[in-house]
Amino acid sequence: MKKVAVFRLLIPYLCLIARWFVSNGVAQSVKCLTSDQEALINFKNGLQDPENHLSSWQGSNCCQWSGISCKNSTGAVVAVDLHNPHPSGYDSSGRYGFWNLSGEVRPSLMKLKSLRYLDLSFNTFNGIPIPIFFGYLENLQYLNLSNAGFSGKIPPNLGNLSSLEYLDLKFSTLTVDNLEWMAGLTSLKHLMMNGVDLSMVGSDWVGTLQKLPVLMELHLSSCGLSDVDLSSNLFEGPIPLPVVEIELLDLSNNRFSGPIPRNIGNITASLGNCSLLRVLDLSGNNLYGGIPYSLGQLKLLQSLHLSGNKLSGELPLSFQNLSSLETLDLGNNMMEGELPSKLSNLSSLQVLDLAENKLSGTIPVSFGDLNAMAQVQIRNQYLFYGMYRGIYYKESLVVNVKGSAQRFSKTLSLVTSIDLSGNNLQGDLPQELTKLAGLVILNLSRNHISGQIPDRISNLRQLSSLDLSNNSLSGPIPPSMSLLSFLGFLNLSYNNFLGTIPYTGHMTTFEATSYAGNPGLCGAPLVVKCPSEATPVGGSIENYSEDKLIDTWFYLSLGLGFAAGILVPYFILAIRKSWRNAYFAFVEEVVDRLCCMRLRRTTHLRNRRRHLH
Repeated sequence: MKKVAVFRLLIPYLCLIARWFVSNGVAQSVKCLTSDQEALINFKNGLQDPENHLSSWQGSNCCQWSGISCKNSTGAVVAVDLHNPHPSGYDSSGRYGFWNLSGEVRPSLMKLKSLRYLDLSFNTFNGIPIPIFFGYLENLQYLNLSNAGFSGKIPPNLGNLSSLEYLDLKFSTLTVDNLEWMAGLTSLKHLMMNGVDLSMVGSDWVGTLQKLPVLMELHLSSCGLSDVDLSSNLFEGPIPLPVVEIELLDLSNNRFSGPIPRNIGNITASLGNCSLLRVLDLSGNNLYGGIPYSLGQLKLLQSLHLSGNKLSGELPLSFQNLSSLETLDLGNNMMEGELPSKLSNLSSLQVLDLAENKLSGTIPVSFGDLNAMAQVQIRNQYLFYGMYRGIYYKESLVVNVKGSAQRFSKTLSLVTSIDLSGNNLQGDLPQELTKLAGLVILNLSRNHISGQIPDRISNLRQLSSLDLSNNSLSGPIPPSMSLLSFLGFLNLSYNNFLGTIPYTGHMTTFEATSYAGNPGLCGAPLVVKCPSEATPVGGSIENYSEDKLIDTWFYLSLGLGFAAGILVPYFILAIRKSWRNAYFAFVEEVVDRLCCMRLRRTTHLRNRRRHLH
């Protein structure tokens, strides 16, 4: 049923995209309107195009021009797509240097009466304001001005675009005094305003967004939002969840304060109809109080980020219901109580970060039943939903790995991690954790964990970072750890380990700092020798002389063998002319065969390319 619902949601977009592809495919037979062509020529004349990317904008049929799509039946221009196709290429000044359209955006675009799609993203318009006439493109459904160098205030008349479904203004130096103008965007489904300065909008912006009846996607991270009291009911559930069908809410790195509303996930409350929510990111704010039990009722939730706040209390038992959850990030809060054993019900969980809290008790043995961590797999780094020309949410996460905090974005799909560092956990290290064969990062440092490292830790074959430092672990270091071939970081410092360090295999790559603060350890790479390695007092000089003699004969025989292997064939070829001629004939034949093979390969590839073209 969920797949059917998603498919129905995508049908309008797929039809629109298909229509544009069809119009492109039959562009040879469609003749564009003369008025539209004249409008585009006027628009081009205002642009600065140093790389001459609009060189195709000539001739009598604008439907064949690069970035232009026409309606098949009438020849009217329906799409102008001039986005930078190489957004990752920066020039020395930090601007986008591959495409780099700039200059004036002329109002001749207003003459394109059928224009539905306009994309100027990732260009460099050098701080000019968003043209006011954009608000008069009444048929516009898609407007993308992100990363395009526009600045100043967002023109309120954009609210006239009642057909607009997609609006992307992110990462430009734009400001706005209020969001009342958005009330007219009754068809808006996707809104991206990351980085837009919203610090002056006051607290009434939530009510405005609640009036957008079909909004599905909302990005307001790094917008300077503040002055919203999340503890009151002034906004019918004060967390800004504007509509019931919202799937993604990103309000990270703002200045929100107060508790998270108790009815955020309650399906019977006014805001509890957010049952489609898949991503909730409230990290990096000043939220306090407990985590609402009702969050556990968001059955489709895949990613929950609440880190970097002041949340307290115990982890809600309702979290056990989040079977779709892949990322749970509650680090850097003040959470208390014990780890619920029922967290093992999170069958999709691949990232668990509860670091830097005040959690106590033991690590549940049931954590060995986290199914998604028990198998080696690569998840998609994107969360796809409500797609419009490939719109997706790209998750990013800060993970404490190799002794420092690192942000994973592109490679997050490769990370399966558990971080419980900086808490008050105690008890033994459960052997059941060794069943998590897909685990890449395990950080249990700065707790009070005791007992021994399980011998079966070698089962964690994917482990690349292991930090057990600053605990009360004891006993020997298992020799089986040398089998962890992917292990790139190891910190066992400041525990109570005893015995000889298993300095074999992959364990030889770690320095003495990995074992510091363990007085009972000995052997390489530490300077402390184990008793079995101590040199006997009597006969030490004799043994030294004997060892030195053995070394001398070893290196002498090695040198003689190497010389013989090189010189003997040389002298044989020098003395016997017939052998020498046969040898060089053989070498010449091998070279000729290799040259022929390469020539045939080159000819085959050249003929294949000609056939394809």
